[in-house]
Amino acid sequence: MFLIKAGTKIKVNAPNGVLYSKLPENQKQSALDNLASWKPYTTQKDKLYDNDQVWDAVAVFNKRDDVPVWAVKNIIEFACVIVNCEGNYAMVDMTKMEYID
Repeated sequence: MFLIKAGTKIKVNAPNGVLYSKLPENQKQSALDNLASWKPYTTQKDKLYDNDQVWDAVAVFNKRDDVPVWAVKNIIEFACVIVNCEGNYAMVDMTKMEYID
């Protein structure tokens, strides 16, 4: 499990203020590829994520088959972790997450 604490600055995929899961299908891929679609957000409360909700460098280097190409690019380029929460995506600085055994 992974923990993101309240007050952590992250980036959520929300082009024009619309969360990824609410976008029309024809706009979803371009939203993930466009850095301008990632908006700053400060978390409001502590939240735990299961391992299958988190894509990180370990998942990339182990060639986990559920990590999409756009996520691999961001993980490597920005040293971040991608969190998939209910169909929405967030980029989190890998130093801002805690691994809970």
